Amino acid sequence: MKILEINLARSWRGGERQTFYTSKSLLDKGHEVTVLCSKGGQLADHCHLQQIPTALVTGSMAMARWLSAYGSSYDIIHCQGSKELTWCILTKKIHNRPVVLSRRVNFKPKGALTAWKYRKTDAVVGVSDAIRETLLTFGVKNVQVIPSAFLPTPGDERKIAALREEFNIGNRKVIGTAAAMTSEKDPFTLVDSVKRLYEKRQDFIFLHFGDGVLREKVMNKVQSEGLAGVYFTPGHLEHIEQIYPVMHVFVMSSLEEGLGSSVLDAFYHRIPVVATAAGGLKNLLGNGRGLLCETGDAACLANGMNNLLDRNEEHLKMTEKAYDYLLENHGISHCTEQYLALFRQLTASS
Repeated sequence: MKILEINLARSWRGGERQTFYTSKSLLDKGHEVTVLCSKGGQLADHCHLQQIPTALVTGSMAMARWLSAYGSSYDIIHCQGSKELTWCILTKKIHNRPVVLSRRVNFKPKGALTAWKYRKTDAVVGVSDAIRETLLTFGVKNVQVIPSAFLPTPGDERKIAALREEFNIGNRKVIGTAAAMTSEKDPFTLVDSVKRLYEKRQDFIFLHFGDGVLREKVMNKVQSEGLAGVYFTPGHLEHIEQIYPVMHVFVMSSLEEGLGSSVLDAFYHRIPVVATAAGGLKNLLGNGRGLLCETGDAACLANGMNNLLDRNEEHLKMTEKAYDYLLENHGISHCTEQYLALFRQLTASS
């Protein structure tokens, strides 16, 4: 099968990792794959390192021209974002190929244009049951759930040692998160929870990996709460999955979350997790795989971190249960086969 994967984001976040994982797995299974992505973006760099074929464009209009010229040579066009979907649908009368959208965010879609796009899309994939439910309430009927794939990545001892030295970790325990500093991730509640925890104990540091429009405001709040020597913001870290073993506890404070794929790395490294029950996080951490709090509940997050820092037998059982769940439900080959089944169904009926 000849498959076109499209993701124009220039950053390297969960969606870009999933595009990369899916493309690599499809190639490994013997299919022909091209990744249409932004020139100079991080996805392009990762693809080049793994010799995944790419088509590089600059901007949405360039993508539309490329689709008009070459889209018809593919069996399936797989979009990894809503903006990319717009141009795939606008050029569909020219390329005349089935279009699939993978949706990873849990915001309710809005507007007549969006409704029109979804009607014209041959299939929509939500990465969690929460996203599927949100799309159904918007009137999208052709929705199925295929979870985000996970590619095991071992820890990098050299990077971990450098991190421990940079932040003078010493004997202190490490609590971490990997989340953009944007409103839907609710970083201010996270700072409040660390403040509450620090009032109980001082044997830890907090590392917030990620960047975003709220970074300066978050750093100001950290200063005003007296957490400058406790709450650190290293920013975006390339291949962050390689430093997860430094963490004793992983936490997320999201208000909205499609799945929460950064939690999967914590599952793999058997790091206990406390998070808000936002979107897909509720599914991930349910059935005893983690501790759940209501959104905006800093006290609950603080209590959860406090409990998990002092690991006991119950917490070890929690991490083993999470690890088994990860392997069973998010293995990259398993997820790719679900996409291939969908692609074959669509091409057979087109």
